Amino acid sequence: METIPNFFYGTAWKEDHTAALTELALESGFKAIDTANQRKHYFEQAVGIGLQKYMRANEVAREQIFLQTKFTYARGQDHRKPYDEKAPYATQVEQSFKSSLEHLGVNYIDSYVLHGPFAGRGISAEDKDVWRAMEALNASGQVKHLGVSNVSFEQLGELYSFATVKPRFAQIRTFAANYWEKDIRLFCYEHSIYFRPFRYSPQTSARFSRNLY
Repeated sequence: METIPNFFYGTAWKEDHTAALTELALESGFKAIDTANQRKHYFEQAVGIGLQKYMRANEVAREQIFLQTKFTYARGQDHRKPYDEKAPYATQVEQSFKSSLEHLGVNYIDSYVLHGPFAGRGISAEDKDVWRAMEALNASGQVKHLGVSNVSFEQLGELYSFATVKPRFAQIRTFAANYWEKDIRLFCYEHSIYFRPFRYSPQTSARFSRNLY
């Protein structure tokens, strides 16, 4: 039975320190890495450099590291998009995913995540096109699990109802004022979805990086 780590090392906002910090995280005991093919906030290629350096130095097999990356819509990208934004959404997913494999130096991804829905409310036609393309990657064996992030309770329920391959992960920013997203946590528990809470900011990440160097 597959073991899914309880903690993921997040690689957003590490910039020039990304490779070194990814390697350090793995050396420190992390078995799961979270990244995204979104150069605006992540340096996925550098994650791959740190990952491959650690695996070679420690003779670690690919199967021992859980890798999660994401597809991000054009509105969440800067000018360094990993796909042709004029292409159909299914093609954008394929191009972004292929680029992620090249960045990370691997031939499969453990968890592929929709990095937030297309609109603030509901699951759109664009989301459905993207999810079907992600399901195709899962069917091909190149992706083990699918997930979603930055969704509301209503959006998660709508996606779950639509999806043929159900989301295995929900990566949600949590707030005390929302009782740490109690409604989403309960939905995830009832539907066997791994709830992945996070609370971070570029400022916090920058302070952490400076303290290490």
